[in-house]
This record gives sequence, structure tokens and C-alpha cells, in this order.
Amino acid sequence: MTIPLTGYADRLSVRPGETISFHVSHNESTKAKKNNKVQTSVVRVISADPHTNPGPGIQTVPIRDAEIDCVNEPGPCATQRGSHAELPLPLHALEKDMTFAVAIMPTLLPTGQQQQTIAFVENVLEVYINPKGHLCAQFGTSSSNTTTTLCCSQRVLPKNHWIQIYCSVALLREDESKREALVGWNWLTRDGSGSSAGVSKGRKGESVKEEISLEQSTTSEETTLYLAAKKSSTPTQPPVCIHHFTGRMEHPWLWWTTPGFPELHIGTHAVMQAKAHPPDAQWHFGRGISTQTVQDFGPHKLHGTVVNCPTRGVRGSNWSGREMCWRHAPDDYAAIHFHAETDLADCNWPVCYQWKIPSDIPSGNYALLLHTD
Repeated sequence: MTIPLTGYADRLSVRPGETISFHVSHNESTKAKKNNKVQTSVVRVISADPHTNPGPGIQTVPIRDAEIDCVNEPGPCATQRGSHAELPLPLHALEKDMTFAVAIMPTLLPTGQQQQTIAFVENVLEVYINPKGHLCAQFGTSSSNTTTTLCCSQRVLPKNHWIQIYCSVALLREDESKREALVGWNWLTRDGSGSSAGVSKGRKGESVKEEISLEQSTTSEETTLYLAAKKSSTPTQPPVCIHHFTGRMEHPWLWWTTPGFPELHIGTHAVMQAKAHPPDAQWHFGRGISTQTVQDFGPHKLHGTVVNCPTRGVRGSNWSGREMCWRHAPDDYAAIHFHAETDLADCNWPVCYQWKIPSDIPSGNYALLLHTD
């Protein structure tokens, strides 16, 4: 059900001299809008509790003669739910050998819907969990004639367990129009001290290797790596992301490597990989936990951002249990928990109304009442 008239304020409380902005969405038809003009008024909120038995109920005091500025007429606005991360990449990132690895812990499997884990550059390379819970990869965009889809697992990925997924693409020296792709996953386990010891020897993951064709657009300036979602191919303004992933992620690291590297090092934990071969991009979710920034400790400093405030500072694959506060042991809590349905920060709707608090009005919580004729 769509609420025809709704909105939100940019702050909870204000004091004299400050300005509060209201973002409003009006989803009624054009004809209905002409007949039902939006009316506004300001109230001071004494109680916002809607419960009356027990509870005080909603209590407000009207602010008479409030001078409300109409910045924009309210129009229909969309709400983009679901969190993800956006990490910048150098131009033409897929024109060289590449290996990408990230630790994930799916918490909702199977869902009956696709869950994106990785999407590179115009979705030309994707690794995702299909509706049945299997790990898959797609190379080439939907508009390309050389799209290749690989199913990397024959069984449902483990739920609520840490695994490492990886993808490697290497140029074939004898035919530069072809690539060799290696995609798969492995279990992650811990040693007796609680730290990650790499891949479990008793439980094996799955992988698939195949020769593919991969064409990267030379006209697009899109150089973003998406984690936990993919950019929709349908042009919208602003752009939207789809197929959000529900679960935790940690240690997304990227190498531009020789073809032999994946065979030697894939299957060990990311920390062990870094010691054997330093990554070219090393995003660390355990740094800047209180911010929306994802810091890259690699040589290129490709710092990224998270969208819609996913939960940070959660237990990662290296969690030892010795410390309960992420501030004291950030490496133990170096994971981000993404949610497909519930994460939402700023809707980024345009400002429609503003009100500057007069000097004779006390500080407090104020709201804008919206109604139509």
C-alpha cells in the first residue's frame, strides 16, 4: 500500500533562529493534485506516542501564523531500501588479470530471490547467489552477445557460516579476446586460539573454471565495484540498486595478478593471502566503523562508501570472544551486516518546505502537518 502523502524532517529538534526542512512525497495522480492542493501547518510535538490505553497519545500544540516557505511542490518520490557498498576502481579495471576475494556469511538462504555479492563495472562481471541458494557468476552485460553464466555450486551455500568466495579472470596469452575464469567458494574455520586458520580441511568448497569472452565498455565512465547489490540496468534518476544481499561481509580484497596466482593462493583466508601476496586494494571494514566510509589500505587508496547505513562493528571471521567492545578490538569486529529489506537512511527526497524558527518560539520538537482539500 502506498501512502499518497508522506514526508520527513531533516532534524528532530530545533531552537530559535534555526531552519527545519521537510521532505515530502505526493503520490496522487496529476488530476487529483490539481483538485487537492496540499495544505501545511506547524505544530509543537509534546508527545508522539500514538497509544492511549495505556499511554498519553499524540499531543501537539499548533503554531499560529507560522511562515512556511514552499521550496518545491511535492511530487512522487521513490524509497530505495536495502544497504550496499560502493568501491571505486581504476579506469578499465578488467583489462588486466584480476583476482577478487571476500569473506561472507549469508544469513538468509534460500530466499527465492537473487542476492548479489559482487558486481563489477556496468555489471560486466557478477557473482551472486541464485534464488535456490547456489553461487553463480555471470560475465558480460545483458546487452552483450557473449554473456556467460556459470553455476559454481551444486548445493545450497551454508547459512550462518563464514565462507570465502573468489573470482579470478586471466587473459589467455595465445588469444587476448578470451579469458580464463575461476569462480568458487571455500569454508573458513578457526584454530584453537579463535583466530582464522583458513580453509577447513574436513569440509570442501566448490569451484568452476571455464574459458569465456569478456568485453568491457570503452565508452562508459562507470568504474565502481558494488558489494551486496548491483546497479539496475534500467535508467532512473537517481540510479537504483537491486538484488540486495542479506548477511555479513568482511575483507574484500583485489589483486591484479599473473595467471598462476589464483591457483597458488585461493583457498586461504584473506589475511594469509595478504602475507603471501600484498593486495592492490585492501578494504578494511574494521577501520572507520563509526562512519559511512570504507577505507582502502592498498597503494591506490580507493576509499569507498556504504549506502543506507548497514550495521558495522559486528563479529567477523576473526572474532575471538576475548573482547565484547569493537572499539577495543576492531579487527575482531571487522564485518558489515547488510540487510536487503530493512536498511534505510536518508531517502534523498527533495526539500519541499522550510520553516525558520522565530526568536519568540521555544526550542523543541516540531512537525509539519500535511493535508489536502
